[in-house]
Amino acid sequence: MILRYNQNPFILDEDMDARDQGYVNDISKIDIESFSYPIGSILDMLRDDFLDCPLDLQDEDDSWNPEKKSQLIESILLGIPIQMFFLCESSYDGRLTIIDGYHRLKTIKEFFSANGKEPNLCGLLYLSKLNGMNRTSLPLQYQRKIFHTNVSINILKRSAPSEIKYSIFQRLHKDDERITYQNMRYRLNIGPWRTYVDYLLQMPSFQSIITLDLSEKLVGQEMIIRFLAFYYREADYVGFYNLFLDNAIKNVNRMNESEKRQFAHIFDSTLQVCYEILGEDAFVYKQCFNFSLWDCLCVNIARLNEDEKRRLVRRKTLFLSYYKSLLENRFFLNSITRKTLEPLIVRRRFSKVKSLISKVVAL
Repeated sequence: MILRYNQNPFILDEDMDARDQGYVNDISKIDIESFSYPIGSILDMLRDDFLDCPLDLQDEDDSWNPEKKSQLIESILLGIPIQMFFLCESSYDGRLTIIDGYHRLKTIKEFFSANGKEPNLCGLLYLSKLNGMNRTSLPLQYQRKIFHTNVSINILKRSAPSEIKYSIFQRLHKDDERITYQNMRYRLNIGPWRTYVDYLLQMPSFQSIITLDLSEKLVGQEMIIRFLAFYYREADYVGFYNLFLDNAIKNVNRMNESEKRQFAHIFDSTLQVCYEILGEDAFVYKQCFNFSLWDCLCVNIARLNEDEKRRLVRRKTLFLSYYKSLLENRFFLNSITRKTLEPLIVRRRFSKVKSLISKVVAL
């Protein structure tokens, strides 16, 4: 199955207009504070899980090889100022998450890891005598030098609206084509939603239809959050796609265990029905996975009761006949391929699929 990224409504492309991004013009809401912290304090925040440094897309950046990481440590030891870190306060619990400076932070974290796998320094230009040493073998004066070196940090306060956080993130990474909205969303939103969504990603019913490699994990997370958002709040969608999904994440963070189990059952049974009817080609249009088909099919099937789902499966042949005709309808095709985030277009495709399913179930 091919994932067509340039058709995704959450990619940084021309289809994401200002309304979709939810930009605001009130610059008074940009609340940023500047600090100078010793690296030792940053390590304490990492150790206490107050500063979030999750694995994400940037871990695939081969340019940050062991030599480049070692030279960052060397710069600190030589007293050469390193680039400022940009952090953001989480609206969930006030913890800090990294917006800019991910590799620098991760390098420092790895060098002072306590798991016995501290990397050895290599490729040092001016402190070559330290090559081959790691944190535990580094002379104490050098360890103290790193611990007490101050670094500059900007912190975007939690009161800043989501749209401002995305805008700043995008500006800081404007030359990195790998940074997409799902990457930003994962970094900016802390909370139990990550664990829950990862649990749903591992369900056999999901994996039987969707095949994702490790680099596409963020895409899978976005798919599930999108499902959740439209399932619970379709009527509230008026554009502002990023804010719509961010609100869905906030709702997941507030879900109790009973609510999580309930949705997991709905999610699982829905994908089982999709697989029984459409097989591995579910949500595929022109040999590529289509995210608009994903949301309108999943959400409408998820809203059926168990008896209606069984009836839909029994009438698979009839459903496929109607579905084939729908995919030949010019207006429906436009709703899954062009300006797919427009509220009117979203309502159109959801309504068409709902009518098709209701017709099959009612017969």
